[in-house]
Amino acid sequence: MSYSDERLIDRGPYSQHHHHTPPTQGPPRDEYAGLLTNREKEWLVKIQMIQLHTEDPYTDDYYYTVS
Repeated sequence: MSYSDERLIDRGPYSQHHHHTPPTQGPPRDEYAGLLTNREKEWLVKIQMIQLHTEDPYTDDYYYTVS
């Protein structure tokens, strides 16, 4: 049996290389949505910005000092 003959043989619903997914009713629900208030989000952004601040970026930048 040649390769082209093998392709024509139906091996059932699992022989396909792609999976059919049923249509959804909308975007998936995020179970973590709404855990932080806007005030808490702003507080976290401030902390992250403080961590990025440096007096001398050329000496504090790891990739700059390695090269």
